[in-house]
Amino acid sequence: MAKKKCPACNQLFAETAVFCPNDGKRLVDDEESPDKFVGLVLDAKYQVERLIGKGGMGNVYEAKHLHMGLPVAVKILHPHLVTDSTAVERFRREARSARTVNHPNAISIMDFGVTSDNILYLAMELINGLSLQEMLKREITIDSARTVKIMRQVCLAVDAAHQKAIIHRDLKPDNILLLDYGTDTEKVKVIDFSIAKMKESGKDPNLTSAGVVVGTPQYISPEQAQGLELDSRSDIYSMGIILYQMLTGNVPFTGKTSAMLLMQHIQAKPKSLREIKPEIPVKLEEVVLRSLSKQAKDRQQTAALLAKELEEAISASAQTTEAKKEPTREFGKDKGKGNGSLNDPPPPPPSQPPPVEPKKSFWQRLLSLVFAR
Repeated sequence: MAKKKCPACNQLFAETAVFCPNDGKRLVDDEESPDKFVGLVLDAKYQVERLIGKGGMGNVYEAKHLHMGLPVAVKILHPHLVTDSTAVERFRREARSARTVNHPNAISIMDFGVTSDNILYLAMELINGLSLQEMLKREITIDSARTVKIMRQVCLAVDAAHQKAIIHRDLKPDNILLLDYGTDTEKVKVIDFSIAKMKESGKDPNLTSAGVVVGTPQYISPEQAQGLELDSRSDIYSMGIILYQMLTGNVPFTGKTSAMLLMQHIQAKPKSLREIKPEIPVKLEEVVLRSLSKQAKDRQQTAALLAKELEEAISASAQTTEAKKEPTREFGKDKGKGNGSLNDPPPPPPSQPPPVEPKKSFWQRLLSLVFAR
């Protein structure tokens, strides 16, 4: 049986416990305790094989579909959240939202279920990839062309969600996975729709009501920070934060507390990207800063438009670079080769035809003969 451990006093508690009764610290998973889900078969279909990721709502396991022999990923809701109606509904909504998007760059959900012993799980495609967060830890910054290539795919997945009236609300590097990392065929998968909002549903006042701030503080929009009603342009801002981080190595806003960070999103102006990295193309900087506008109306109005502007900016940069590479003839560059250098010897005078004697008259010729004798 897996247990929870207090990071302060190291005392072990039941898996359903959340806080230490001795010092009030939030409990963490005890790494030495065996995972009770490994080895289980869920609904006679999915055999759980190993833990591959941990999250706030649930852990993710590699599993095998017993009837089809396919490897899958299974996300299991934390046992202590099973009795939390809000957490359960968010878990269900993650399945519905991701299933509705149905885009090559979004995670594909295969199944949702509740076992007879009340284990809630999601079965989804198994992605053997690297998160953008892990990539940034390795590389710190990403060059402009590769950044646009990655974020264009993110934009397309998010735009597909928006067309289904789904707002992700938690776009961040941890929720962007890269397949074939480091190759020319890098492919993006947007994951974790657990707090996505389906605008037309109107069924979740306790999950997304006005005045409630949801999301990750470093990546939320100004309107999200204020607990206002959101639309798809909130996701545009979050993608702008990710773009800024990929290009410069840091998010534009930081704070010692979450409250200070939220105020930065609402009031502070981001520092110029080119002040941090001058090699960033001017047009690309303009696109990123526009996506970070405080007012939603001043941003790109769709994720598809953001993708288009990113592509145009990098294309313009490539054309400018090529133009600079074209050879130009410079005055005086090749000394002594007659191309206009002040140090060149003077050119030879143009050749002159032999002088032509004027035609003599008859008497002039006669006199010439007489005197010649």
